[in-house]
Amino acid sequence: MKIFISIALVLLSATLAGQNVGINQPNPTYPLDVNGNVNVAGNLLVNGTAGAAGQVLSTTTSGATAWLSTGSFPNISAFTQSGTFTVPTGITKIVVEAWGAGGGSPAGGGAAGTYIVSYQTVTPGQVITVTIGTGGASATSNPGAASDGGNTFISGAGPFISLTAPGGKGAFAAAPGYGIRYGVENDIFIQYAGQAGDATTVSYAQKNATTFVIVRKYGDGGAAGPDYRIRSQGQSYTYNESTTVPIDNNFTALAPYPAGGGGGGIFGQAGSNGMVTLRY
Repeated sequence: MKIFISIALVLLSATLAGQNVGINQPNPTYPLDVNGNVNVAGNLLVNGTAGAAGQVLSTTTSGATAWLSTGSFPNISAFTQSGTFTVPTGITKIVVEAWGAGGGSPAGGGAAGTYIVSYQTVTPGQVITVTIGTGGASATSNPGAASDGGNTFISGAGPFISLTAPGGKGAFAAAPGYGIRYGVENDIFIQYAGQAGDATTVSYAQKNATTFVIVRKYGDGGAAGPDYRIRSQGQSYTYNESTTVPIDNNFTALAPYPAGGGGGGIFGQAGSNGMVTLRY
């Protein structure tokens, strides 16, 4: 009898193996066809994989079901000071944005630092080193030479391609600083060179019937890419041509962060520090 029962069970298993199984589904059309809610106490695996943090179950372009990230690069880590970044588990691609520091100013405006964006291949656990460029100091005398902005560096081992975002050149006397380009663009990165500062200009005007004035407009600092929106306004200084007595005066603003060039003035301004963001 036991032999007959064993044979029957084997035959039944073989029959069921070639059929669809339905739960609350009298005519199943799939290997497992469920009509109703499903409660999973453990992980839901797809091809043996439970998925990583930040992923959702989705369909690829080839029609396969897979765990995919919810966004291209939903996370961001920003560096305003030098430091390191360890690539998290499950991350194999990152976007690097880097700004070199802005140049300083005496009278002409300092240039902004260069902006670089790069798409990089990384490995989980890989350590990326970030060195932030320091804004160029203003001149110690006028006329005089201001300091260049410092370069910002990003480097890592393995497949990571090291990058340099150059700092902007500092101004010299009334002459402005200019932006620096980093090599030649390729499929690894693109760049937006820092905007040059403006030169100092001098104009003459008549204030009233007896008073003539000289207007000295110190150069604006350069704006940083990629949008080139905000500049450090140089100082305007108006004085009587005969007596040299000041009539009107405004002071320059601090260089915008990150990477802005210093605006010119009687004493000038320092450039702004660089910055790095890592999107993953």
